Amino acid sequence: MKDQWRSDNPTLKAYTWRNRQGTLASRLDKVFISEDLSLLRQEHSFFPYSDHRVVIAEIYIDYWAIRRKSSMGWKLNTSVLNEEAYQVKIWRPINYSSTLINAFANPLIWWDDFRLRIKAVSIAYCAKRKKDKNLEIYNLKNQLETAQIGQEVGKIKDKLKEM
Repeated sequence: MKDQWRSDNPTLKAYTWRNRQGTLASRLDKVFISEDLSLLRQEHSFFPYSDHRVVIAEIYIDYWAIRRKSSMGWKLNTSVLNEEAYQVKIWRPINYSSTLINAFANPLIWWDDFRLRIKAVSIAYCAKRKKDKNLEIYNLKNQLETAQIGQEVGKIKDKLKEM
């Protein structure tokens, strides 16, 4: 987070609050923004019903830069592309998105929407796949443990017979 106004005006003395006597003043009201955003304009104006000045901030959001940055953190496990269950799951959002292409003024926004739909289905599918695999591993470990206990019981019975 950054105080862009202070970065742009390192030496300027401006205050958003003054006491009634005018002896104390401070810049209490600040606008902090993310490093990904840019402050286009910030102004302070008098407001008659308060001892604080009104702070107005106009913020520029570079939508495409944020989308590029946020989409870099996820990669599709391409091994699922060969799984029939995944292909069935993914077909519905592909068909639906193809009907929306003319609803978007900009094809890049449609592409972003399409990718988000595919990403959501893919994440849900892979999460369920992992959960199912972990359950299968858990069950196999239990079966293995039970089988080992069964072998031990058999050995003890054999020893008892020998006695």
